[in-house]
Amino acid sequence: MNSLKHRATTVCLIFLLFEASCYTEFEITVPRDTLTGFYGEALILPCTFPVDRSWDLKSTVITWQRGLDVVHSFYYSQDQLDRQNRHYVNRTSLFVQEMARGNASLRLDKVTPQDTGMFTCSVSTNTGSQKKTFGVKIAAFYSEPRLQFSMLTDGVNLLVTSDGGYPSPTLQWLMGTSDITDQTQTRLMQDMETGLFNVSSWMNFTKVTNSSLTFILHNKPLGQDIRRDIQLCSGEAEITVPRDTITGFYAEFEITVPKDPLTGFYGSQDQLDRQNRHYVNRTSLFIQEMARGNASLRLDKVTPQDAGVYTCSVSTNTGSQKKSFGVKIAAFYSEPRLQFSMLTDGVNLLMTSDGGYPSPTLQWLMGNSDITNQTQTYIMQDTQTGLFNVSSLISLPKVTKRFLTFILLNNPAGQEIRKDIQLSSAEFEITVPKDPLTGFYGEALILPCTFPVDSSWDLKSTVITWQRGLDVVHSFYYSQDQLDRQNRHYVNRTSLFIQEMARGNASLRLDKVTPQDAGVYTCSVSTNTGSQKRSFGVKIAAFYSEPRLQFSMLTDGVNLQVTSDGGYPSPTLQWLMENSDITNQTQTHINQDTETGLYVVSSFISLTEVTNSSLTFILHNKPLGQDIRRDIQLYSV
Repeated sequence: MNSLKHRATTVCLIFLLFEASCYTEFEITVPRDTLTGFYGEALILPCTFPVDRSWDLKSTVITWQRGLDVVHSFYYSQDQLDRQNRHYVNRTSLFVQEMARGNASLRLDKVTPQDTGMFTCSVSTNTGSQKKTFGVKIAAFYSEPRLQFSMLTDGVNLLVTSDGGYPSPTLQWLMGTSDITDQTQTRLMQDMETGLFNVSSWMNFTKVTNSSLTFILHNKPLGQDIRRDIQLCSGEAEITVPRDTITGFYAEFEITVPKDPLTGFYGSQDQLDRQNRHYVNRTSLFIQEMARGNASLRLDKVTPQDAGVYTCSVSTNTGSQKKSFGVKIAAFYSEPRLQFSMLTDGVNLLMTSDGGYPSPTLQWLMGNSDITNQTQTYIMQDTQTGLFNVSSLISLPKVTKRFLTFILLNNPAGQEIRKDIQLSSAEFEITVPKDPLTGFYGEALILPCTFPVDSSWDLKSTVITWQRGLDVVHSFYYSQDQLDRQNRHYVNRTSLFIQEMARGNASLRLDKVTPQDAGVYTCSVSTNTGSQKRSFGVKIAAFYSEPRLQFSMLTDGVNLQVTSDGGYPSPTLQWLMENSDITNQTQTHINQDTETGLYVVSSFISLTEVTNSSLTFILHNKPLGQDIRRDIQLYSV
């Protein structure tokens, strides 16, 4: 074997950077109007900045503040939260994977009234800096009002309560068309922990006559108007009272007398040994009011089985008498729910409402024309509660621009529900990316999907489903996430932008993406105006690390090995000597990490004779457009 002469080989890595730039004014963009967030939900605070090819993450500084409080900071390519105000701990995040596209928006989770204020977005990059401020207000819907009716010695008291809302509402009372708000008293209390308001409004009547009252609650920031009618009747008629304080439905009741005594009172106390078991623990008298001649009966938790004629018998030391009167039971039907489904030759509209009594009268109008005879109606009675569930279906052979009205009448309760449905001839079309979407390993990926909305859009009738093949990624219906059928691969990694649905946003956020998330995703959307599903591809990519050069002497030459790792997918490698491709003289090993799915690539070449020459190593990661080119200069000494 010939021994090599004393020679030394010097290896130099030469890095050449090419930049191009042009001057433009650095201008960030934030909302011009005040942004409204929904209590307890996540709120996206938009902020974008200009980027060009010279943009560099390492030189990017993003700071969000509310007044002097630091909400979120980002620099040195990562979050910097040591100065973050403790009010925002674990509630803020930036869209790091979107920064290269100029996205400095902030996601603020679980917003509360304490988050109201002026927020400032400050952005500094290698091309400029600016900060801008905009307002944020938080709002919460008030609950369904609850009516409490109580007898006074000289009249009646009506109390309406609603809670869990923000900000403070505007209340109004009407008698007929006359405003009587100044005759009422209102108490407003704020929960010290949540910041939400509880409101109570009441009024007293010294004399009950046949009259119609209207209670109105207005929550301006959300455009929430709650209007509840209350019918007062003189004589034997009952006022409208809640059937159940939990459901918030108002009902008017008529009860019947059974053969057995409903309740008995003598010997200065209740005597219930002969009470019919149907009424056990549901009846009481106003003993403290008897001295004023009050023998009224309170009957709790009334049901349709309580309907009939009741007899009140009174005997005192001055005389005795009994009288009977009829009372009926009624329960308000729930807010109708519209289900819209496309047929091959038309469209189906299904309207459902439940929990009402007695059986209602239904009507459908198209414009001013009655089309009820073109519909099918199904009424079912719950054997346990006695309440009715009603479904009404109409099939239209062709969708054109039409105006429909659904009417439900519950005469005993004085309930009339009218729902307008606007049909458009425009095709229901959802929008997803045309080209495959690329996500960055370990980051969050937004899968865009939008759908058309109009003034008739209803969250309760909206169904959104995301799938990858047959696997359920995320489901949303009945106004909330439904994740019992979610594939376990996606558990705790998916979320929808619920506060954006009213603007047609059905996009999915998928956190901590990995190569296993690659595939074809389908977004399915169904609303009260149409339904459609569309698919698009998702691929995951990861940048390869800076190549590492290992140089070793052989007995008959020199060995060069270049290694790079943490990338995806498998790269394309090329070696050049001067301008000649010598890739076929190299050996390459590519290994995939079984846990992360990322690749480690090693490529080496052995040279038996070292002369002054220039080698070039090229690694190409096509999905990310990543080209790593490293020059290696060999010298013979």
